[in-house]
Amino acid sequence: MDRVIVIGLGNPILSDDAVGLVVVREVERELASSPGGIPDGLRFVEAAVGGLDLIDLLSGHRGAVLVDAAVTGRARPGEVFELDIGFLEDTTHLGTTGLSHQVDLATAWKLGRRLGLPLPERLRVLAVEAADVKTFSEELSPAVAAALPAAVRAVSAAVRDLLAETVGRSPAGPRDGGNEGRGPEGAGGGGGRRRTSCR
Repeated sequence: MDRVIVIGLGNPILSDDAVGLVVVREVERELASSPGGIPDGLRFVEAAVGGLDLIDLLSGHRGAVLVDAAVTGRARPGEVFELDIGFLEDTTHLGTTGLSHQVDLATAWKLGRRLGLPLPERLRVLAVEAADVKTFSEELSPAVAAALPAAVRAVSAAVRDLLAETVGRSPAGPRDGGNEGRGPEGAGGGGGRRRTSCR
């Protein structure tokens, strides 16, 4: 079983909405070309899903890193920041923006816990500030493209940290009934941004 899954989220034909896909693709490429290659137990996925479909992808892993575009208006285009699972409104695939028949990740997570799904013990949600998620284009906006190397470094560091943290951990399993509404270690609780240092 893979210890850590890294999921890039986005739409490849909506300009900066694809930044999660692009960043995760670059992190995978850099790791694959490094001397040690991609570490055992690490899996990369690109997806355009959210809510319950995303829960299905997360199940069975000890740790997960999600990378999605966000439009907050409070960060520079291309800036990477980490979010709590309860504060995803501005993300393009993890929150509820534009989703009329889907639930956000926090709601899907609670349901997955209630159902006893083996969700990750550690979850890190990294958002990349987008400048344009409405234009039909396969290219990132100039501002986000210019910040791409820094975003790749930030996500790569988060992936390596999480992979190291999961060494020796037992696979995730169902929680007892008293924890069914809580997020995973490091991802639940009070909401809001947890860090803005990933730049």
